[in-house]
Parts: sequence; structure tokens; C-alpha cells
Amino acid sequence: MLNESTVRSVVKAYSYRLCGSTVTVIISYLVTGKFVVSMTIGATELIVKPFVYWCHERLWNTVKWGKNV
Repeated sequence: MLNESTVRSVVKAYSYRLCGSTVTVIISYLVTGKFVVSMTIGATELIVKPFVYWCHERLWNTVKWGKNV
């Protein structure tokens, strides 16, 4: 199994977060009834969480456990 590139990890993180943030915006709107609040929550999540995901992926990429080498 080949390690994935940093660019691939970043694109994958933002792709996943876009899906997740869309769900968050919808849920936030249903809970608060406020469009601006729900968009603010979704935008904040879209900025912060891909970085957290990218760090998580890069750290796991260094763990040899469970890899077929």
C-alpha cells in the first residue's frame, strides 16, 4: 500500500468536510431557526475541521500497525 500525498490528504479532508458541514448547517438551522447562525457554525467548522482531519491522517500515516508492508 502506498502512502498518499499531502495534497490528496488535504483535498480528501475538504471534500469530506464540505459534506459534513452541509449537514451541520441544516441541523443548526433546524435547531436555531436562524440562517446566519447556522451558516456561521458551518463556515467555522469548514475552516477548522479539515486541518484537524489532515493532522489526524498524517499522524496515522506514521503508524505501522495494521499496514501490509
